[in-house]
Amino acid sequence: MLAHPGRIHPPCGREGAYRGASGGGGFDEAYRTAETARLGPLGTEDDIMGPDGYRTALLFHDGLPELRNDPRFVPLCARLGLVEFWLATGKWPDCVDAVPYDFKAECERARHIPIQQFGF
Repeated sequence: MLAHPGRIHPPCGREGAYRGASGGGGFDEAYRTAETARLGPLGTEDDIMGPDGYRTALLFHDGLPELRNDPRFVPLCARLGLVEFWLATGKWPDCVDAVPYDFKAECERARHIPIQQFGF
């Protein structure tokens, strides 16, 4: 039974948080924030999230294709070290053929982006 019949509830969990942060549509603000945000742990005692708080699986969640459909996704992945891995191994994510741009070409263009250093 619904606590508030007739009320439309926003998406829950991490997906809901990302959709909420994106304003329900474009990810402009989220990408602007990610461009300068620290993407991983410092490795200090006051890092309350620890390494498990920085997993990348949500980037590839089936419910968030618009995140990957934006070419700004590739530079974000480059900062995480994913682009270097994909280029070195030839093992590409499932989204490589699903996005509306040439994913591999964008990875080539992003290979110069420094990988964010994490303190584990």
